Amino acid sequence: MSHSLLRTEWRLLVRDRALGTLLVILVAASGYGIYNGLEMVRFQSATSAAVQEDGRARMEEVVARHEQMQRPAADGETQSPMARAQPLSSMLGTQYAILPPAPLGMLGTGQTDLSGFYAGVSARQQNAAPTNEIDNPVHLMAGRFDLTFVLLLLYPLLIMGLLFNLVSGEREQGTLRLMAAQPVRMIRVMWSRLAIRFAVVAAVPAAIAACAVLLADAEGARALLWLAIALCYGAFWVAVSLLVNAYGRTSAGNAAVLLAVWLLVIVGVPAAQQMLVSANHPPPSEITLVAAMRAAQDEASKRGDDLVKELYFEHPELAPVSGEQDARRFYNRRMAIDLHVQKAVQPVIDEFDRDFSERQALAHRYRFLSPALTAQAALEDVTGTGMDRQRDFREQVSAFQAQWRTFAQAQDGAQIPRFEFSEAPLSSVTARVMPGLLVLLALSAILAGVATRRLSKVSRLL
Repeated sequence: MSHSLLRTEWRLLVRDRALGTLLVILVAASGYGIYNGLEMVRFQSATSAAVQEDGRARMEEVVARHEQMQRPAADGETQSPMARAQPLSSMLGTQYAILPPAPLGMLGTGQTDLSGFYAGVSARQQNAAPTNEIDNPVHLMAGRFDLTFVLLLLYPLLIMGLLFNLVSGEREQGTLRLMAAQPVRMIRVMWSRLAIRFAVVAAVPAAIAACAVLLADAEGARALLWLAIALCYGAFWVAVSLLVNAYGRTSAGNAAVLLAVWLLVIVGVPAAQQMLVSANHPPPSEITLVAAMRAAQDEASKRGDDLVKELYFEHPELAPVSGEQDARRFYNRRMAIDLHVQKAVQPVIDEFDRDFSERQALAHRYRFLSPALTAQAALEDVTGTGMDRQRDFREQVSAFQAQWRTFAQAQDGAQIPRFEFSEAPLSSVTARVMPGLLVLLALSAILAGVATRRLSKVSRLL
């Protein structure tokens, strides 16, 4: 590719006022999206700090009560394990499991505002689900204007705005025949123009990734992976624009076709994918889950005395010692009821989680129906705002809840457990997004190959 062609094309492109207008719009939208992402990170950090402070105050009181109950009673007898465990098994003995802000939270909010980022864990809960902050339902339904939204919806419009008249503009200005008469192959001229324009559209996500590393102290390898996804998605739209130019006749016709393709990829196919997933796997009913919990709670309350006897039969060491029958009967009954409710609703919870996981897995497989869905899933995974990180958080919360319940019900002098979220390594994230990257690259290569073959025949362009 001749350097003189590149320099000439760059000078012509710089003089194009449309380029400046499109870049200003994209940069402004990107800046607003990054601002919203930073605001979400700040809100999550402030809320997590407040939750941690509340949990710390609660645990200090719990530890004080626990140490007091560890002391011998007035008659010299040590209190029973049930008595020692009571403060930890009460609602006051609640630990907070907190999901830290996403590694690249400034580049996208994803499912963060819908899925919650902290959960209260106590020994009495049947399941510890992440807590959602109160927000306007209309805002939650519409979603946040973040950088992922800009890349998926507006970034293709910039590319199409620069490339829709790549060939037709020369034809309409009467310069295409003059270009064909030059001692340079037409395909080389077109690829030179395409390379300059792709460099311009690639500069925006590259600058954003650099800002994420320099200003937000983001992980460099993760930012590069995010940039690779953005460039592959941009390459797809470049290939689509090139193919439309190869088959189109007028600039207006090219613009109309590209907008139709944009609507199909961005709106039509995702809507069809959502209907297909809902038809094959309807969303699990939370009403059924709540109704099962209430029914189990009512049944356990009616059978309280019988459940206490069963508890003592299975765990005789929990029976109260002399002098504390009246004081501990309430806690005995409550623990027996909690254990019964837990056993009764666990199958319903497992079924709910299984249906939800199967629905998410089906939607994840169908993401390849649209390049926009493929890029969205990859971007959310890399930024840490997708469903995979939320699933890891829920699983770790469930494991911690079991650990917390065991500690609260069977004290052995061990240290109070604390929740610490374990971030998935970048290698596993890369393995998850690599199929999407390969699909985008394959589609781009196929479309670009077809377009190049047609553009190489000058007679079809004149």
